[in-house]
Amino acid sequence: MKNEFIIKVFLLLLIFLSNNDIAQTWEKLNPIFYEKDTILDYAAGNFITKNVGWISTFGHLVSGGFRSILLETKDGGLSWKLIWELKKSISVDKSRGLYKENSSGDGVITTFKLDTNYIWFMGSGVNGGLLFSKNMGLTWDTSSVTHENEYTAGGSFGALHFFNSNMGLAFNNYRWFTKDGGYTWERWMDTATVL
Repeated sequence: MKNEFIIKVFLLLLIFLSNNDIAQTWEKLNPIFYEKDTILDYAAGNFITKNVGWISTFGHLVSGGFRSILLETKDGGLSWKLIWELKKSISVDKSRGLYKENSSGDGVITTFKLDTNYIWFMGSGVNGGLLFSKNMGLTWDTSSVTHENEYTAGGSFGALHFFNSNMGLAFNNYRWFTKDGGYTWERWMDTATVL
């Protein structure tokens, strides 16, 4: 039920985005997803061109468990392929490097596109897991919003914004600032309301 609604809304957006003459004509899309790679309970999508885009989706599987995936299209949404799966939350420990925590998942709820090269997807969990590309999705990198090698305080993240390829903000109950494109973050000492 919920999936069907999300899919219908997303397809409507794809129809709008696939239009070359600013809504003068409409084209119905019938996207093709691989059998298990489909839109789950929640989704966030972003396109960098009229043909290239991604959907980050997460939710519970019919068979049980949790899944968080990133799907990519290069044909305007007609077909999609799996390019990333987050089976566990992303976190960073400077002494051990990048690793994945033993949790059930960190569903991506927000996305931000700066231009055709730079795109970020941020997880909803308290560690603010990030998946981002700086080259139109050719390669992807991960990071998380941490404070002195520990998880962020202040609840789940709800908003993300970048001003250029390096400077950005993330919000939970605090404001977080990055100067290096999302690799490291600094917590501002005042509190903020989750958007």
